[in-house]
Amino acid sequence: MKKLLIIWVSLLATIFAAITVDLSVRCSCEELTAKSDCETLEPYCKWNTTCQEIEDVPCSDKTQPDCTQDNAYYRCTWENSKCVDYEYSCSDFQSKKDCLCYWNSKGVCENFSSCENYDEIHCPYSYECTTRNNKCEKNICSNYKTNDDCHGQDSETTTCAWSNSNECQSLTKAYICTDLNDFQNVCESSHCVYAKNECTFETCAHKKDKYHCQYAQTSRYEAIACIWQNDSCAEAVDIKDFTEKNCSSFLGYNYRWTSEGKCQQCSKLISLFDNSVVSNSSKSDNSSKSDNSSSSTAAILSIFIAFALNA
Repeated sequence: MKKLLIIWVSLLATIFAAITVDLSVRCSCEELTAKSDCETLEPYCKWNTTCQEIEDVPCSDKTQPDCTQDNAYYRCTWENSKCVDYEYSCSDFQSKKDCLCYWNSKGVCENFSSCENYDEIHCPYSYECTTRNNKCEKNICSNYKTNDDCHGQDSETTTCAWSNSNECQSLTKAYICTDLNDFQNVCESSHCVYAKNECTFETCAHKKDKYHCQYAQTSRYEAIACIWQNDSCAEAVDIKDFTEKNCSSFLGYNYRWTSEGKCQQCSKLISLFDNSVVSNSSKSDNSSKSDNSSSSTAAILSIFIAFALNA
């Protein structure tokens, strides 16, 4: 009897496992039949009767109005009555308004050199510089002695943060909760949980309002879907709980709303990093699992009762 109970609990845990999403991928545009789903992925998709991928149109196919720096994303230029490929350099920008690089104290658009080459107004805060005594200089975290003063980037990829040792230290800009064991202040202000000298991800239960009850990260690119029910946030186990309004956005854009009025996992997922197609065959089919959960539970319950009666 005890063995049967263990089997029963294990089966229930499998059937009612939380819905998981991959934050590094999105549905392919061609699978999105709902206009609202297509519009939420506007940087990648466009609606034109159907949802289509926004393709990278070659410069040679662009008209003159589409061949401007802004419209062509600084890849093309109009030359000899046609649009041609062009690789812009900092020296192509003659005014500080147009400069996509850094405007130095000599009034020249250039690649970043050193903080001392820029005035207070054009100091590159987004790189590794800060202003002090009306000058632009390199930002060094250890120079700051209080939490209030500890801020700004000290490199292109790191920023200053106040640590548990009461020191201003360098911290990666791309941090996740588990990177913040030594930074309790940052942890608690970043929707993470700090306890026993460790910073961990929030669970669905930690989310106290509908606005934040969408999904709970479990790693950098993985998350568990959440659902707001009975005035609290809980792990989502049934895909039927999602509507046309939140099917795609609350499920990491791994799901779509079908023409049959169902929330369904996309069969073709696209990487957010390089637009490559990611196979979905190895991922668990949460849609089918949830749709069949009720009938599966009933079947397993019948089997369990039969074994129990004969035990």
